[in-house]
Amino acid sequence: MPNYNDENNNSGIFSELDKGVTIDSVNIFESSLNEIGIQNDIVIYPEVDHVFVNPSGDRYAPDELKDAWKRLSNFRICFKVSVLDKNFTNFLNITILKIGNEP
Repeated sequence: MPNYNDENNNSGIFSELDKGVTIDSVNIFESSLNEIGIQNDIVIYPEVDHVFVNPSGDRYAPDELKDAWKRLSNFRICFKVSVLDKNFTNFLNITILKIGNEP
């Protein structure tokens, strides 16, 4: 795993079965970050659906939640980014989180 205390690190947590953000969109996003040299840690949890962090829901995935929390525990900023897809037809809305106690 990358050093999450590095302010230049960008992480993306995605679920394979999420219909709102497709795997193709995630791959385009990751490729774009790589092409312009932005350090990143993109993970796609297989066989997991949207809202997998809700323990009261039927999509709850505790192992993936534990891993996601470990990946994001030192992040401290939250913002949303809209990116136009490669066909210039749809915006991909992506939330990037940085949470935790680091200054």
